[in-house]
Amino acid sequence: IVDGVSLAYQVLTPESKDHSWEFLNGGNYKLYSTKVLEFIALLKHFAIEVVVVFPLAEGTPPINEQSTARWNQKAVEKLRRVQRARNLLEKGASTSRNLQEVLPPFIISEITESLKSDGVEVIFTRNNVTRYASKYVASGNADAVIGQNSDYLIFKNVNYIPLDSIYRNTEQMLVFDLLSLDIAA
Repeated sequence: IVDGVSLAYQVLTPESKDHSWEFLNGGNYKLYSTKVLEFIALLKHFAIEVVVVFPLAEGTPPINEQSTARWNQKAVEKLRRVQRARNLLEKGASTSRNLQEVLPPFIISEITESLKSDGVEVIFTRNNVTRYASKYVASGNADAVIGQNSDYLIFKNVNYIPLDSIYRNTEQMLVFDLLSLDIAA
């Protein structure tokens, strides 16, 4: 199972590993889709079945009062991050290392549509993606979580593959790091 939010950040980040701010000028959504499909094709080439999980969209209404307050708090925090990004960009020479990541507005829907058109199962969850994907693996529905969040290492019975560790070597073999709570401890 692939953490879809981590995948979105991965395709947004160029080779230099600096977060791309191109999306503030409209972005290149076709390029984002192409990178996602290339990654999925790499996994499929090695007969790896892929499922991608995303959180429900920000506009999805909460289901109870407690989650409404949390939802409102998240919306306010997101607005603060966007404003902070704009302020930093006005100063010039800013990178995402100066602030929390901000995704392009339509990247999740673009990735989702690309994945579905390629026959990849996409799951949306109300829960935290990290927790959902970890439970998915721990229950035997997948062999590992592919993501970019070391929080996966706190869960028992969960194998974690850092997204940026996956590549095809010169012998055309798939290479990646495989971590777990036991291996990391």
